[in-house]
Amino acid sequence: MSEPLIALSCVSRHYESGSERVSVLHEINLTIDAGEFVAIVGASGSGKTTLLNIIGCLARPSTGTYRLDGESVLEADHETLARLRREYFGFIFQRYNLLPQLSATENVEVPAMYTGSPLFKRRRRAQQLLASLGLGHRVVHRPNQLSGGQQQRVSIARALMNGGKILLGDEPTGALDSKSAREVIETFNSLHRQGHTVILVTHDERVAEHAHRVIRIEDGVIVDDKPTYKAKVGDTNFSPMAVSENVGLAAVAEEPDLYACEPERPVKSIFYLRTGIEIALKTLANNRLRTALTMLGIVIGVAAVVSIVALTAGAKVRMLDTVRSLGTNTITFWSSADSDDDKQSSRKSLTLSDLSFMSKQIGVDSATAEVERNILVRYQGAHGRATLDGVNKNYFRVRGLRFVGGRSFDDDDLGNRSQVAVISKQVQRKLFGPYGDAIGKIISIDDVPVRVVGIVEEKRGMFSDPNAMSVWMPLLAAMSRVTGREPPDRIIVRIKEGYRSDDAEARLSHALSKRHGRRDLATFNANGFAKALNKTESIMSILMVVVAITTLGVGGIGVMNMMLVSVSERTREIGIRVAVGARRRDIMQQFLTEAVFLCVLGGSIGLILSLGLSVVVSHIAPDWQMLHSPITAVTAFASATLVGIVFGLMPARRAAGLDPIDALAHE
Repeated sequence: MSEPLIALSCVSRHYESGSERVSVLHEINLTIDAGEFVAIVGASGSGKTTLLNIIGCLARPSTGTYRLDGESVLEADHETLARLRREYFGFIFQRYNLLPQLSATENVEVPAMYTGSPLFKRRRRAQQLLASLGLGHRVVHRPNQLSGGQQQRVSIARALMNGGKILLGDEPTGALDSKSAREVIETFNSLHRQGHTVILVTHDERVAEHAHRVIRIEDGVIVDDKPTYKAKVGDTNFSPMAVSENVGLAAVAEEPDLYACEPERPVKSIFYLRTGIEIALKTLANNRLRTALTMLGIVIGVAAVVSIVALTAGAKVRMLDTVRSLGTNTITFWSSADSDDDKQSSRKSLTLSDLSFMSKQIGVDSATAEVERNILVRYQGAHGRATLDGVNKNYFRVRGLRFVGGRSFDDDDLGNRSQVAVISKQVQRKLFGPYGDAIGKIISIDDVPVRVVGIVEEKRGMFSDPNAMSVWMPLLAAMSRVTGREPPDRIIVRIKEGYRSDDAEARLSHALSKRHGRRDLATFNANGFAKALNKTESIMSILMVVVAITTLGVGGIGVMNMMLVSVSERTREIGIRVAVGARRRDIMQQFLTEAVFLCVLGGSIGLILSLGLSVVVSHIAPDWQMLHSPITAVTAFASATLVGIVFGLMPARRAAGLDPIDALAHE
């Protein structure tokens, strides 16, 4: 004698309510063979639905044993229970339990999603099942566009999607009118004729009459278990017309179930991932406004992080340009009297002999003296205010200025105090036009005629005026012919490569102080300034990134909050998916995918927003720039993904841990 399909022995089910134990089922002994049509009848609260849930692997018995097709269910883990639900059962509920955001076809497809079945295969079967149940013209309609009877037929089609060896109906006609109820019962009869095991829970005796076996339960105890009269006489209660109307259903329902044709594990994993993404996209698309508002925090956070990194990179470049404009590896000395006496304080202590002295010191590459004065420069009808610097031939090397035309000063220019000048590109444009030839032309500097011998492209710093104009003359010529005989305003020293500028500054300052007999000089070390700027920039960058990351964290909290609300709102959906065969990890993957997708999409939008901001900034302030890099983009995606995983994990775990019975009963 073969083993029964379903075998329950001494099965009891009780709940703990505080210190009190509430018993629902008492010592249930029940066997059901394959192909039976069984009705479980009882009043409300008698335990019939609990018994059906235990049979369908949605609940575990507190005590006793349960074997399904020879396999023990009591010791099965969650993964095994999900497999059993996929392989054996199809649930039909009183309230249909269709997912409102999905069409009829998509609702029917849901069980096959968790078998790794390809989309084209499950869609074809779902539409065939719907057509066989008379819903071929309603395949794209959503549940709220269908009548109660049509929704229940969609539920039956869903139950058959993976084969439906055992069909479990929990008051399947309870919410239907008499005509729709009759159609549903006729469908169950047809499926029973095809070999499906049908188990219905009902309190309606008229529905129970269609079964071949009626089990009565009262207060958690089976009080009667016997075949119906029709079963005894062999009457199937089925007319020839009813059989002919369901020929198509038989052809579809008897197809091999999709679970038996699962792909190999690596391919199946890809299908599961794709299914999770597909479900997540549908869910997010159905809540567009909430999705957009939730992503806003991520968009702002990522845009802030990326923009700050890009601004910092751009500021660093500007800072380096500023340092270069001051002269690379240079030290500037100028007079700074240490006396409180007004006359002493106003006296300039630097001399040209100091320049010669500094040039001979160890580690000095070159040195130049400089006098400075504001002047009026003119050429024919064009004129403008400029800064005149009297310098020697080493000045342009010390400052690192690049000639774009002509030459620098030579020894003859310096020795003969020649009235020659080197002008900046700004002066050339002002006096001669953008493309005018200035070399060899005579210009007027405060009414002193000088000949232009060179043009340099002056580097501008972060805080300098890009339109400022500069003119350079030989030092002695500037002092004698324009500014009068005055000591130099400053001496600029370039340090040789391999020497530390800090050590050179200390050594040269000590030498000059000893030469003057007192410390009457101030210094400016370009490298030291660069280090200070770097330190300040690093501190500010860290602070700004911390603020941006905080913003991103706030966005992540918003995602977590939305996902927790989503879990609460979709509790029934979770129960439905578990009932049709979803594993805990499928539920967890679905919600985690939604959170990660939200954050990655928000991160992408934030990155695009940051790129757009850089365009606006460069248009409004051409001298500023935001420097983006591929690393920035990768970091943005990685950060957004990490936020999605971290803040989506708790809601996903909560969703996966829901009890399927409680989830299905959730309003």
